[in-house]
Amino acid sequence: MGVQQYRLIEALRLAGARGLTPGSLYLREGDMSPDLECVLVSGDDEELNERGLATAAVERGFTREGLDTDTLEDTFDCAKRFVDPPPDDLLLESFVYYREFDAFLPAPGFRPAG
Repeated sequence: MGVQQYRLIEALRLAGARGLTPGSLYLREGDMSPDLECVLVSGDDEELNERGLATAAVERGFTREGLDTDTLEDTFDCAKRFVDPPPDDLLLESFVYYREFDAFLPAPGFRPAG
């Protein structure tokens, strides 16, 4: 099982460059910001069955589930549709929107009614 630690913005930029190992991102508690610490946990099927990705993250203090690598790449691509290359604030907005609404950001600054 592999665990790499990043700042959130580093992980988002690496996702855009397709530079992350397949796995799942977990976040520390705290305000969602570019500097929020996170870990990417990866492993093969045997390791996953034995321990689980979430267990490896929680043991290190990363208790909030983020997104899997494929979805991180997709949130980068979503932001890139609006501005290429996407600035940090747009990358963060795209990531946060997907986590909150399980959908891609329709436009920068968009918030659903209600």
